[in-house]
Amino acid sequence: MATLETCSSALTMAGPPTQQATRRILESSGTLIENDHFVYASGDHGSGWIAKDLINLRPELAYQLGQLLGKEIQNNGLKSEMVCGPAIGGVICAQYTALALGSRCVFSEQVVN
Repeated sequence: MATLETCSSALTMAGPPTQQATRRILESSGTLIENDHFVYASGDHGSGWIAKDLINLRPELAYQLGQLLGKEIQNNGLKSEMVCGPAIGGVICAQYTALALGSRCVFSEQVVN
């Protein structure tokens, strides 16, 4: 799951229309959880959470998020030959974003010794 702070930071490059569209999608799918207490994997604490796996129950919304992210990446002059997402919890997002960018998509796994 992604932290609200992480996703908010990623959206700082996005303009208000993209931010508003993203928020509408997250709210309509029930993935945006606010005004609560969370301890993130980093050990940091925060009041928000994006339960990103819930978005995958509505593939049309996951697709729209990928399109929005891809558009913002391109609007900021960034080019991508490949998008890499985490094997757990990020493959679908990475695929839709790669599709929007016309890029290839791969995934990675965390190795724990």
